[in-house]
Amino acid sequence: MITTKMNTWTYVAIVATTLFVTCGANEELDATYENDEMNFQLPNGYNDRRIPKQRGKSMVDVRCAIFIQSLGGFSEKTMTFEMQFFRLCEWEDHRLANLTEELEFLSEEVKIWKPPVLMMSLAEVDEVQLRPILLTPAGQVIVRHEVRATVHCLMDLHAYPMDTQTCSLFINLVSGNYRFHWGVPSNFDTGSAKSAAILRMPGVHSQLRLEKLEMLAYTNSHIYEDVRCIYQSETCYFNDAEECFRPCPQSEERCYQCDHYYADCSTGIAEDCEITKFNKTNMHVFTTGEIRFTLVRRLRYHLLQTYMPSFFIVFMAWINFWLDMDSPPARVSLGVTTVLTMITQSAQTSRIPEVSYIRAIDVWVSMCQIFVFLALVEYAVVSYIKRWRHIKKAQKPTSSTSTNESKSTEARQQPNNTDVKQQPSATDSGQQPDASDSRQQANAKRQRSGRYYAEAVERVARVVYPTAFLIFIVIYVSVYNQFRI
Repeated sequence: MITTKMNTWTYVAIVATTLFVTCGANEELDATYENDEMNFQLPNGYNDRRIPKQRGKSMVDVRCAIFIQSLGGFSEKTMTFEMQFFRLCEWEDHRLANLTEELEFLSEEVKIWKPPVLMMSLAEVDEVQLRPILLTPAGQVIVRHEVRATVHCLMDLHAYPMDTQTCSLFINLVSGNYRFHWGVPSNFDTGSAKSAAILRMPGVHSQLRLEKLEMLAYTNSHIYEDVRCIYQSETCYFNDAEECFRPCPQSEERCYQCDHYYADCSTGIAEDCEITKFNKTNMHVFTTGEIRFTLVRRLRYHLLQTYMPSFFIVFMAWINFWLDMDSPPARVSLGVTTVLTMITQSAQTSRIPEVSYIRAIDVWVSMCQIFVFLALVEYAVVSYIKRWRHIKKAQKPTSSTSTNESKSTEARQQPNNTDVKQQPSATDSGQQPDASDSRQQANAKRQRSGRYYAEAVERVARVVYPTAFLIFIVIYVSVYNQFRI
């Protein structure tokens, strides 16, 4: 535990020292810097425009590390996020070697060569070079910058809010004479540094959970397509970082480790970029350092604000099936209320930008609206079935009266056969009531009242409605859960 703490201090001490100097909190140390700055002189013939060629190498290696203070402000409307960090970059200038016996502090007036570092994909940036510039006896130059930036991030919202987003920050060395590397400055590396990136985890916005961080370095070009070659790859996982979002006393070791959090990192597969078409004299080919954040959206907010309210609205619509169908005011009022409430609930998604594709939240809200609307339509269908059967039954006597009249007319037209027809009737007079009863029972069975059919529809709806909604939930979760890590 002590080793980790000392390692973190050696890496962050320069940042803390910078804050003291820039804020004027330590006047005595500031005076020491000024004295060192006044006593330092560049060697004769030093040209700050000339690239310092390292011994035995054709390119200048620039090592950079970052300390991320805050990461958040993710906006789906503007497709941006906010980031504040300290960037430490180191390179070797052999012309400045052996000019000092200890760590030297250089003022801004001392003009030395600096690599052209350009950060990309930024909407807004406020970059300040922190004084002083550091020079080691071996000629290693360390420059520190404090950066506050709004970074573009093209988000894919198909699975929102069950989505995983990947956002990147790019650092380019805009020339073929420099090679970018991720690494802790050698003067502050005790040999046990786990990563070139260190995070202050309480500064990570809780809207999205940081799943992993990738640091890549590769050759790049805005014109050529066949020069991309990854020569450095490192992946850091933040599985245990959730503990840092619990409050704790500042005296606890856990709080300190969360303020200077090292993730579990592993080195990825790197390509041999010496055999590529990388041409150090071509200004269209350069090296890029990329920090790639993989973030998983937290569902707690959306569960409380969208999913649970809409689920209970659908449940309220299901209760409508259990009310008496002879109470139209109660059933219609509950059905209309649930429909209007669901429409109001769907307005919660208006804060998300309009996109040309369907999101997961749109599928959920739309299906809930359909289920609630079907519950209202079901009562209209049941009411119509009940009234339709009564109407059919009311029309039966009219048809039976016309049939009797036609039979009596036929009887009057055949008077001679009256006795013959009356005899079988007298013979079968004992069986006539039984046959008439059976025919009436058959007709009654075929022409049952509408309430019977309406109640049958109600019983089926009470089972089918919740079953169909549960099946939809299972399919919804299984499909969109694939987008989460």
